[in-house]
Amino acid sequence: MKKILTVTLNPAIDVRYNVENMRIGEVNRTKHIEKTAGGKGINVSRVINQLGGDVTATGIVGGFTGKLFLSKLNAGNIKNDFLETSYETRTCIAVIDKDIKGITEFLESAEGTTEDFEKFMEKYVNILENEKIEMKDIRFVSKEEEEETPSTRIKIEKSVNSPSSRLFIGGSGLRIK
Repeated sequence: MKKILTVTLNPAIDVRYNVENMRIGEVNRTKHIEKTAGGKGINVSRVINQLGGDVTATGIVGGFTGKLFLSKLNAGNIKNDFLETSYETRTCIAVIDKDIKGITEFLESAEGTTEDFEKFMEKYVNILENEKIEMKDIRFVSKEEEEETPSTRIKIEKSVNSPSSRLFIGGSGLRIK
């Protein structure tokens, strides 16, 4: 079975509040709260895992929400190897209003440093070598295309240089090598 590595550089704790008749500027009681590890790469990992694939999720997490994020992945039996930093992993909140049949979202921005990214790239290369991933099916995902600088993209692409490799970079568009 092929090993698959998903990379999520901007993961989040996704919080879903189910409410009835949300009123702006007032106290609203939730009917149900759900907290999950989120991010495009994590969603891909979850599906691959449910289908019985051999997947490892990696990326950058930090702080209390980073620990919660990792505990959610572990509870879902998703193999993972994340770089832990001092920056707090973001939280994204979705308020689902049953009465208006609508969703209101609050999405935090991610924080991090170039140094964190460089440390992650070292970890990433080590994962590829230690996991002996020969056919690299790797998905790098980000919230928005503009978050990836050209130098970030070049570093990622250079790390996958085998003719038998496939690289997927998601965001606003999809890049396939």
